[in-house]
Amino acid sequence: YFRVDERLLGAPERANRPALPQGLMPVPRLNVGASDGGGALTEDDQTEAVFAFDPRWLRRLSGSPQQLALIQVEGESMLPTLAHGDDIMVDPSDAGERLRAGIYVLRRDGMLLVKRVQPTAGKPGHADIVSDNQAFPSDAAVPLAGLVIVGRVIWSGRKIN
Repeated sequence: YFRVDERLLGAPERANRPALPQGLMPVPRLNVGASDGGGALTEDDQTEAVFAFDPRWLRRLSGSPQQLALIQVEGESMLPTLAHGDDIMVDPSDAGERLRAGIYVLRRDGMLLVKRVQPTAGKPGHADIVSDNQAFPSDAAVPLAGLVIVGRVIWSGRKIN
């Protein structure tokens, strides 16, 4: 709760974590949030849960399913595509070298963001960083040298209200 490790509050170690069902591949859910608004600091990237997926399905999504991680979206600038509280699966193997138009998790000025990124036409080494929600700003022709592309968002899940 409040992203405080239970052990710091005196809770015992969880030695008996349940085993994954046979044939499923674990994907960690990290205790970080990628802001789709102004940005969230991410000092703590510890695993808070593990989700299990069919490895064949994961291989259809990514060439490196063992590197995948789930994180939570914070903010509203990517509405309607992504909403606050959505879980997103990030593929770090699909990052900077393969940059093409898509939704990425990136680090900019020490902040972890989730944004639509597209290479700037006619300006190599630059990208447009776009918010899907028109009420939030977008940035054109941002130098890639000032960004760390963490990975491409390849899946999202949300609670239906």
